[in-house]
Amino acid sequence: SSENTEKMKKDSVVTKIDTLVANNYVLTFEKTDSFKRSDIFGDFDYRSNLTKNIDNSFDKAVIVQKYLSEKFNDYFYTTDTTLVLKLSTGNNISFPFCDEKNEIGYYFENYFKNIDYYLLNVMWDEGYCWMLVNRKNGHKTKIKGLPFISLDNKMIIAINSDLEAGYSFNGIELYSIMSDSLKLEFSRATTWGPKDLKWLSGS
Repeated sequence: SSENTEKMKKDSVVTKIDTLVANNYVLTFEKTDSFKRSDIFGDFDYRSNLTKNIDNSFDKAVIVQKYLSEKFNDYFYTTDTTLVLKLSTGNNISFPFCDEKNEIGYYFENYFKNIDYYLLNVMWDEGYCWMLVNRKNGHKTKIKGLPFISLDNKMIIAINSDLEAGYSFNGIELYSIMSDSLKLEFSRATTWGPKDLKWLSGS
């Protein structure tokens, strides 16, 4: 009967979306209930409102950085051409807003006090990535997506989705937070674009 056919369809729905194998990790993705959008910055809505009428990514980065220059004035400052990060050693490390030779620019995005790392928005003409900078020693790690820090502050998952333009990475990276740097555990491209993530346990 049609009722039995519909029941069979519902009972046979595949819940597993994808399985990825990367190094010694097996990642299984399944359908689940929706969850409230993750806010890795703590002020995502405010940032969104600041830039909601702006389409240009560079202009958005400048506006967010200007707002953050007051919130994090103990940690960074800017000149006309340069972003300057303050390290805990008393030294500074500089990044250009526009490096014409390498066609790249750097903008302040956040300071994660729980792991003592800065996050920079790294932009070029067509595409972007992110950079985490260790505040203790200035060690720089380019990551391919926004970082989601584990509840125990020992791991970072970076995810990014750029399916429409296709200029940047689509996929997932996993990092271990070491004493002085980040260790890449795996980087895996996907045919779909992960846009949000929620840690359910420490690691």
